[in-house]
Amino acid sequence: MNHSHFLVNGRPVNIPSYRIRVGDVVSVRQRSRELLVIRASLADLALTRPEWLHMDEANFAATVSHLPAISDVPFPIEMQLVVEYYSQRL
Repeated sequence: MNHSHFLVNGRPVNIPSYRIRVGDVVSVRQRSRELLVIRASLADLALTRPEWLHMDEANFAATVSHLPAISDVPFPIEMQLVVEYYSQRL
């Protein structure tokens, strides 16, 4: 179920696979900022924040400075498995 907690460039987005572009601003909707799950996620990050996102913590927003390269992913990826997975779904 999608609840449109996030905005891209000020517009609600409820598509989990939405493709962002360089310069896009991803933010948390004003009403969703008080949700416990969102506050907890921002307070206790499981991964370090990627350098390709510029964070604006005061406004619950991040700007995409550039798209990530494979080398930016903080864990090993089997690219062939990703290609095979998505090739069956197109």
